[in-house]
Amino acid sequence: MFIVEIIVLFLLTLFIIRMFGHSAFSQITPHDLVAVFFLVIIATAPIEINTLLQSILGVITVGVLHYSMARLSLLRKFHHLVVGEPVIFIKHGKIIKSNLKKNRYSLIELLSSLRSKGYLDIKNIQYAILEPFGDLSVVLKEDVHPVTRKDLNVDVEKAGFPITVVVEGIIQHENLKLLYRDERWLRSQLNEKGYKKLEDVFFATVWDKNHQVMVDDGKGYNA
Repeated sequence: MFIVEIIVLFLLTLFIIRMFGHSAFSQITPHDLVAVFFLVIIATAPIEINTLLQSILGVITVGVLHYSMARLSLLRKFHHLVVGEPVIFIKHGKIIKSNLKKNRYSLIELLSSLRSKGYLDIKNIQYAILEPFGDLSVVLKEDVHPVTRKDLNVDVEKAGFPITVVVEGIIQHENLKLLYRDERWLRSQLNEKGYKKLEDVFFATVWDKNHQVMVDDGKGYNA
C-alpha cells in the first residue's frame, strides 16, 4: 500500500504540473510558486514513513518512476503527452495569438521574455518558439544580425525605444503619456493603418523618437 500511494501521488502530481503549462517553467510568478509549494506539501502529506525500510522503498520507487518516465519520454507520443512540443509564438515577425492562448502564455510574458533577451523589435524576429521546458528560443530574420553601435554608426538615443501602447486591445495610457501623446492621436494612427476597432489590435508599439507605430493583430503570418 505504501508503494502504491507513492506511485499514485507521483503520477497525479506530474499530471497537475503538466497542466500548469509551459509558462510556469519559463517565468515563475508568485502564484506559480505558491501553487507548486502547496502541491508538494499536499502530495506528500498522506505518506507516512515510520521505518528505514519504508524510506529505502520510497527512494527506490521514486527512482524507478523517474527512470521509467525518462525512458518512455524517448517515445514521441509519450513525450508529447508528458513533456509537450515546441510552440511557435512569433512567425515572420507576426504574433500568433491563438498559440499564446492555448499555452496560457500572456502577451506581457512574451514581451518581457523578448526584452530580457535583447529583442526589442518583433518585426525583426523570424521565429520565437516556446520550448517544452519553458525556454523561449528566438531566430532572427536572415537580413537581421546582431550589430554594435559602431557597426551601424547610430547613437542609441537616436535609435529610440519601442513603447507598448496597446496590449490585447487595451490602451496603455501611462505609456502614451511617456510619449506625450493621447488616445485620440493613437486612434488616428491606428485608423490610418486600417484598424478601425481597438479590439482588432492585439499589440501595438510606438518608437519614442520618431513616433513610428507598429501594429500586430495577433493572427500570425500564414499561421
